[in-house]
Amino acid sequence: MNYPHLDINHFVNRYHDYYRCILIDGRIFHKVVDVDRFYKAIGYTEKWIDNGFVFEEYYWYTFRSPYATKHQECIPFLLMTYLNEVSSEFRERYGSEFKELAGKCNFKKKLPKYPCLTCMHFSWF
Repeated sequence: MNYPHLDINHFVNRYHDYYRCILIDGRIFHKVVDVDRFYKAIGYTEKWIDNGFVFEEYYWYTFRSPYATKHQECIPFLLMTYLNEVSSEFRERYGSEFKELAGKCNFKKKLPKYPCLTCMHFSWF
């Protein structure tokens, strides 16, 4: 299977060329227009906002910090899920790969701090 290497960068710096973009293999693939929809897909919900966390803090505490509740290996799957919903180009290029991966992913398992074996197997980062 040909799983894309996905990345998000520069969600804060509006002057950067990659501002609010999702990159695939280092190139701009999708520009996020509906930021609220994107944030929701990544898990940044009203609960976090009401508790005073900005997206960058949520992202750090949830995926990157030593005490994260989810594993950073899950980020590409969440990005793929979002892109599958909003991008026909993504569905055309990677739809079958996404469906195969989605059938194996166990993102909402009981111990979400650790990645599922599927994510670890594909070594996204």
